[in-house]
Amino acid sequence: MVAASIDDVGADAFSLDTTGAPATFPLDAARLRQAITNVLQNARQATASGTKPVVTVREQGGALEIVVREF
Repeated sequence: MVAASIDDVGADAFSLDTTGAPATFPLDAARLRQAITNVLQNARQATASGTKPVVTVREQGGALEIVVREF
């Protein structure tokens, strides 16, 4: 789902790390994809030219954690 959102926004603009990400997670996929896409669009617009935000997806303490970091 996060990879699909990255594809929507521009795959070449992000690095994706799914180490520790669960294969599935119970959630409303459509709403989460919409929210992730909005966050990624904002990150892409706010990131300096020539840099890529890093998106990390993992399971942490029974919760799904999605982190977007700009370097």
